[in-house]
Amino acid sequence: MQPPGSSSLHSTTEVADTICPAISAKQHAILDAATTVFLREGYERASVDTIAAEAGVSKRTIYNHFRDKKELFVTIVERARALANEIRPSDPNLLSDPSRIDTDLVIAGERLLDVLLDPNSAALRRVIVSEVDHHPELGPACMEGTPMLIKRELADRLAHLSAMGALDIDDPTLACRQFIALIMFEGEKQSAYGTKRLDEQARHTIAANSARFFLRAYRTRDTA
Repeated sequence: MQPPGSSSLHSTTEVADTICPAISAKQHAILDAATTVFLREGYERASVDTIAAEAGVSKRTIYNHFRDKKELFVTIVERARALANEIRPSDPNLLSDPSRIDTDLVIAGERLLDVLLDPNSAALRRVIVSEVDHHPELGPACMEGTPMLIKRELADRLAHLSAMGALDIDDPTLACRQFIALIMFEGEKQSAYGTKRLDEQARHTIAANSARFFLRAYRTRDTA
């Protein structure tokens, strides 16, 4: 098995410049280089010297922008979440019509898999999981595994369907987390934590099974 994400990285600077305006172009370039190094060598082995060489800048330049290696890594994770929030496939009609709830929930599940099993995002999660035991200061970086806007949007749509009587949900945020957990458990297991790409049929099956399980718990009985 190749090192996590070692050959699948693409520069995100151009897109990130628009999505994360608070981060300068120079910082984005450093973060791109640091991402390459962290995914190739892991957090423990990655050094600021190696990151500086990868970025083509001096070590002093990196410290002018980031306090230490930890801040570099946490900023990378936060940037990845911001990117995922912006590139999430969104359809204003999805999960709006109770008569389409079975089909729409499967589509939502497939789109969640596309975002959450993105090669870079999956590789970053593997780095966090492998290092957090030895570096507990990285813990906050893995507290919010799913981009906040994705969760908020899904929770809002579940609340809408509940208000229309199609679902019986007291806590839409909890229900949202449960649906994502169903999707991610099978997605990560079958993709070997993002190291193996899932084909379209595998993604559809995971989403369909998760949607069916979810609806058995939350669909109101008179619409079953």
